[in-house]
Parts: sequence; C-alpha cells; structure tokens
Amino acid sequence: MKTLAKWLCLAAFLALAVHFIFHVSLGWSMFGFLVGWPIAGLIITADDDLPGGWSNPDGKTPPPWSYREFWGEFVLRAALSGVGFAVDAIPELLHSAIWLTFALGGSVAGIAMIRSGTYKDAAIDS
Repeated sequence: MKTLAKWLCLAAFLALAVHFIFHVSLGWSMFGFLVGWPIAGLIITADDDLPGGWSNPDGKTPPPWSYREFWGEFVLRAALSGVGFAVDAIPELLHSAIWLTFALGGSVAGIAMIRSGTYKDAAIDS
C-alpha cells in the first residue's frame, strides 16, 4: 500500500505540474496521469505477462489484471481524478459536490477491492 501511495503522489504532482504549466484542466490532467499512464504501461507490457513472456517464462504466474486488487487500484485512481474535476467545477457547487461524491464512493470501493486479499492468498498458496 505504501508503494501505491508513492506512485499516486508522483502522479498527482505531475498532474499539478501539467495543470499549472500547460493550463490543462486539473481533472483531465489527473485522469491522464492517474489512469491513462498506467493503462498505457499495461498495454505496452501486456505481452510480457502472458505465458512465455519476459515476466512469465514458465506460464505459471497469472497476469496482474486477473486480480481484484489490480482493478481496485484503477477504480481508486479514477476516483481520485474526480477530485480534480471537482476543483475544476468549484464555481458550480452542485457539479463540484457530484464529483466529490463520485470521488468518495469510488475511493471506498477501490480501497475495498484492494484490501480484499487476493494477492496475499495467492502468495500463501504458492
């Protein structure tokens, strides 16, 4: 969880930098760094995780996208980008409240998925 927090802080910092330097919407810059960047990395390295690939030569290791925690992390990342959209929508308080509700609900769901324990169970079974 500490590693995830470090990467989320780095992505948020980069999103803030893009927001202030290039005047991109904070919500879209956060979404790009929190969700888009990991998806691009997943697509680029997907063949390495398949059986016979660089990270899985014997084919016994399931790919990371087969775990709930992986998807929970993406839900959490998307929810945190909702905070950026809420900041962008501050003049419209109703829209801002809707985005914050999305961020809160998504964060709770993402954390619940991450803490579900599939990674730990898989490590114990091996």
